[in-house]
Order: sequence, then C-alpha cells, then structure tokens
Amino acid sequence: MEASSPRARSTTLSPYALHVDDRFEIPQEALKPLFPALADGEVPSYDVHIAPIVKRYCISCHRAGKDSNNYFMSTYEEILTTGDQKDDNVIAGDPNSYLLQVIQGTPIPDPQNPGENLIGVMPPRGISSRMRSTPLSVGS
Repeated sequence: MEASSPRARSTTLSPYALHVDDRFEIPQEALKPLFPALADGEVPSYDVHIAPIVKRYCISCHRAGKDSNNYFMSTYEEILTTGDQKDDNVIAGDPNSYLLQVIQGTPIPDPQNPGENLIGVMPPRGISSRMRSTPLSVGS
C-alpha cells in the first residue's frame, strides 16, 4: 500500500479482544470535492453544481418506485415539476421554498395536522457537514 493512500480504521469488538482493522482504503473519488467552488459572482449551474449533490444525497429515494411524496429528482425538469407539493417545492428567488428549507434542516409543518410534518428534514438521516456548510442561494 502506498504511504500517501488514505486509510480508515474500523474497530471490531469480539468477546476476546478489541481488534483494529486498518485494511480499508477510502477511494480517492470519495475525497474529491463534490463540485467545484463558485467563483465570485458565478451563478450555479445545474449540471456542474446541483446535479452532483442530487445524485449523492437525493436520487436514491426521489425516483420512480420509491415513497417520496411523488417528488422525483432524476432530472432538472422533475425537480421543478413533480411532487405532491410541486407548487411550493422550488420557487425562484424564494428562500422559503420547501426544498431549500428541508435541506437546511427545517421541516415543513403539516397545516392539516398540527404537530406533524408534511415534509421532514432531508436527507432523512441528516445532512453531511460538507453539504450543510455549502452556501445556498436562490436565483430568480
């Protein structure tokens, strides 16, 4: 193994001893930035900046055949036009768009059932620190 190769350590607990296994190597692809940084004044591109995020964090659930409130994210067009709340999911220039709220950690309350969420925080298990630290802006 190369000296510069990143490694992750996993610990396996057995009834007899604590064993450290350092054979797992993190793929170089996993260490690369998800998308290039935006230059000052640059407008995000769907293909370059947004699609990689959707592919990594959203598409596993938001596609045909999955229970996702009919909100599909396989294409740019689907992101804008599908879902049970499609009129509120993505609204140009509106920071209260449902998609922006839930990926930033704010669930959407259900007006018909107080105390219940219409849409929970996405992704359901939380957002990675890299995604949460990515500044999001809304274009018009």
